[in-house]
Amino acid sequence: MKMHAAGIPIAAGTDSANWPLFLNYFHGASMVLELEYLQNAGMAPLDIVSVATRIPAEMMRVADRFGTVEEGKMADLIICKNDPLTDMRHLRNLMWVMKGGEMKTPAEWMN
Repeated sequence: MKMHAAGIPIAAGTDSANWPLFLNYFHGASMVLELEYLQNAGMAPLDIVSVATRIPAEMMRVADRFGTVEEGKMADLIICKNDPLTDMRHLRNLMWVMKGGEMKTPAEWMN
């Protein structure tokens, strides 16, 4: 948290799917876990969302197209049952996922 407090950008990332060591450790689940760890370390919820969205887009120099929800940008969205800004664990309970303009439940995406 000292780096964050000093203004050093932090971007979320995952090393999941480290076959053959962690066969069932998927990107989505490990990303949520990382965001939960940032919350447990004391980072503010809106900063945590930025760590997973806006900041990586800025670091990869694609913020003109990705990273925030704005007119003219591409965005995949999630709708959670409860507000993740109150607790990052709510990211575990997705109701809907919009990817490429198509909205489905998580179960429908898995089929």
